[in-house]
Amino acid sequence: MTKVRDELKATQVKMLGVLNGVLDSLMPPPARPAAPADVARRQMANILRLSHVCARNTCRRAGSCRGEPSECLRYGLPLLPPEVRAGLFKPRGHRSRRRRRRAA
Repeated sequence: MTKVRDELKATQVKMLGVLNGVLDSLMPPPARPAAPADVARRQMANILRLSHVCARNTCRRAGSCRGEPSECLRYGLPLLPPEVRAGLFKPRGHRSRRRRRRAA
């Protein structure tokens, strides 16, 4: 009787493992958390290479933002042309999925 119980318990454990695997494959992967505002600011400052005009020596030496990114942006954004600043803060639209026809 105990042999049957042990086999039944082992089978149940295997089935639970298989069911957990199936459920994991059906669940969508967890969404990536949004980047904090400081990380996004630092990325923007690095892309615009504002470290070259930043007031901090460490930023200028390293060639990238090493301090508070809002300071780099505070000094660097007024130096950019208005068209560039407008392009940075405009909302991004979705690209059209239609292909353009080539001119024959």
